[in-house]
Amino acid sequence: MFFEEELEDVQGVQNPDDDCIQSVGPLATTKETPKRPRKSRKRTRQTDAGTNRAAQATLDATSSETSTSTTSGQQTRRKKMITKKERACLISHIKKCPVLELVKVHFQNNESAIFQQLLTAAAEPVLKSLINYHHNSFICLYEANSTGKDKYIAFQIQWHKYCSILLLPRNLQTQCLFSPPSYEMEMVRKHWLDFTINLQEGEDTCNKFMISFSSIIRDILLQETHICLNEISGVDGQGMTTQVANNDQNDVYFRFGGATLASMLHNRYKEIRSCSAVKRELISVEITILQAINNKDKSAIPAYLQYRDKGFMYFPDITFIPFIRAVDECAKQVVNEKGLKDHGDELIKVTHSIVKLATHLKSQLVDGLRSKMALDTDIEKQATDNVYDEMLRKLTNTRIQEFMSSFKQKMAFNSGHASTAGLNLRDQLLSQHVQVQSRVQLD
Repeated sequence: MFFEEELEDVQGVQNPDDDCIQSVGPLATTKETPKRPRKSRKRTRQTDAGTNRAAQATLDATSSETSTSTTSGQQTRRKKMITKKERACLISHIKKCPVLELVKVHFQNNESAIFQQLLTAAAEPVLKSLINYHHNSFICLYEANSTGKDKYIAFQIQWHKYCSILLLPRNLQTQCLFSPPSYEMEMVRKHWLDFTINLQEGEDTCNKFMISFSSIIRDILLQETHICLNEISGVDGQGMTTQVANNDQNDVYFRFGGATLASMLHNRYKEIRSCSAVKRELISVEITILQAINNKDKSAIPAYLQYRDKGFMYFPDITFIPFIRAVDECAKQVVNEKGLKDHGDELIKVTHSIVKLATHLKSQLVDGLRSKMALDTDIEKQATDNVYDEMLRKLTNTRIQEFMSSFKQKMAFNSGHASTAGLNLRDQLLSQHVQVQSRVQLD
């Protein structure tokens, strides 16, 4: 546009201002008229310069806004990145993942002859060695490849390399992949080769199983990683919470355990009145075990629970709080909104199955009981098994009920309806002792 105006002036187009600035005298000639376009050109250049300055100012302002927007976007992205403390928490969460139990759940649905042989007592060290190697390798590689643009690709490449030592032919050494290999690599490969040499399955079948085994562990640990990251952010990608209570303190487990003890004692006090002599002896031992779990000294109980206690409330001894917490943490891996969406009506069944497969829970309860009483006779061991199974079931049901109550409240709130579901659940747990109206003095 500006170049067209300058061209018109040069061609001698009459300027509207010429009538105002022409000489009045009779000697005025047309020789001076070519000077007019120069002034017009000068004026045009000034206009162009002013326009350019305005355009430059607009460009600077736009660049400033873009820079500010970019900086704001970078700050937003930085806020979404996890901190060092959160990354340490994530690694700690991965280390605590019960990989063995979750692998058993998978192969329970997909039967494998090789895995069934790994579950035997003779092959148990081999299975633990394989689990520990994959678990430790995942943690090591995740820490080493937790940053960078291509971190997931780098992790995948290294993961396949670490798992490939279990697929090498017998005549090849581990040094062909790692120089030098670690002691753990050498030992896990030795255990696996010694185990497969006695199998009827061929080498190809064993390799296919190992590929599947490694992939399952990787998927399990990646899923646990995503669950922990969702807990840090509070919700998952679809806005669903993945955890019911992330930071439950001991007072929660005092209440859960106290309600469980009150219910179990109440049922046994009622049943022992009208049972056979043999069963009466077993129930009496179970009551003794439950009374050992019950806390006589309530100094470790939170102050507000002591205030509510009138002398008849049941609370587990502080020794058994880690056991109750471990059961609850195991249940919470499934009892969340994602688990409800994945399993639907099967949520309760799946939760109980996973908790039962966590064999390490029983050892925690037995260790706590041995510090309180002797468990040497067969009837004491049978009573311990009965108490463990029922406590496991009741604690799991308590967590499920807690989740479902809070979920109903959330759904009612989102839909704009009123709901009183679960508002008094924990008060009901605290008042379980009120239902215990009978006491039986045992000899």
